[in-house]
Amino acid sequence: MKTMSYEECEHTEAILATAGGELAPELELHARFCPACADALMVERFLAHEAAVVQASAPLPDAGAVWLRARARIEAEAVERATRPIVIFRRVAWVCGGAAGAGALLQFRGALGDAAAQVGDALSGLRWGDPAALGGSGTAVVAGALVLATMFFGLYTAWAEET
Repeated sequence: MKTMSYEECEHTEAILATAGGELAPELELHARFCPACADALMVERFLAHEAAVVQASAPLPDAGAVWLRARARIEAEAVERATRPIVIFRRVAWVCGGAAGAGALLQFRGALGDAAAQVGDALSGLRWGDPAALGGSGTAVVAGALVLATMFFGLYTAWAEET
């Protein structure tokens, strides 16, 4: 196994000082015959090539843009944390409202059944254009249906805003 050994040369520093530029003809000739300078030049050119490839393939973004995106993300997270209790309370309120509406429907299901029967009877003999044909109970059922539809639409929009 061959071990690495480094031999000093007085021209190595001058060759490395060019850092990717053109070598003077006398240094180029020296690097062809001096193993230490040839190795140093080969490594320097390889690293310069790799640095150019990396810089061309993934240039660094503008520091100002990175800063602005980081600040915007931090502010968005702060707003989300600050409004989380409001969102939770709104959802709980809609659920409680839905439960109250369902409880009211269950409480008055007998009266609603009677009203629905009256509406059905009124609809069977309905004369279109005559608002008195539905009677008072029909308006209550229609108003109840509109309230329920509004409540469910509100629940839908509350959950759709958050997703």
